[in-house]
Amino acid sequence: KQWYQRRVRDFPNLTWLCLSANALDSVPMAISKLVNLRHLFISNNKIKRIENLNNCQHLETLDVRHNNLSEVSGINHLHKMLSLSLSSNKILSVSPFDFPASITFLGLYGNLISEFEDVLSIIEKMESLRKLFVGSNCFCENLPLKPTFNVKLIPKQTVNGAKRQKCNEDPIYLPEILSLLKSKCPTLKNIDNNSV
Repeated sequence: KQWYQRRVRDFPNLTWLCLSANALDSVPMAISKLVNLRHLFISNNKIKRIENLNNCQHLETLDVRHNNLSEVSGINHLHKMLSLSLSSNKILSVSPFDFPASITFLGLYGNLISEFEDVLSIIEKMESLRKLFVGSNCFCENLPLKPTFNVKLIPKQTVNGAKRQKCNEDPIYLPEILSLLKSKCPTLKNIDNNSV
């Protein structure tokens, strides 16, 4: 067993854990024993699925950036979560039911999300959301409000067989789209570094 699997019982009151850049291919089962955990950083690994967090009811921060996630699951029951970073994964679509409504910061930057409507549905449900990062996703090419979406694009690239549209800078949302986003979620203050 890995050291953290054997020793986690020695730290029942642990509130902050960083296992980033450890070549993990899954969320360690031992984490489920950390019932007081508030901040978990597992970025820059090879994780394909979020799991073993059922007992982490106090979790406020979860950073799973730069992994191999293709879907969002296993977190909607974490009602104290405030910050969720899922950027730079391979997530294809999202639903408002995937996320706890308590989230104030959501990072979905650099995934493979193709439908802007998915983003709108998240914004409508997540009344606590203040800051959202969704740039550099595939919906750039499918955006129904394309004339009001000003973003510099570089040519499509292939990532593990999937076409991906990347932005070489944060998207710049014009007033019409910012107004639409604000109407969907009045508490939203920032999207991709654009004030709403």
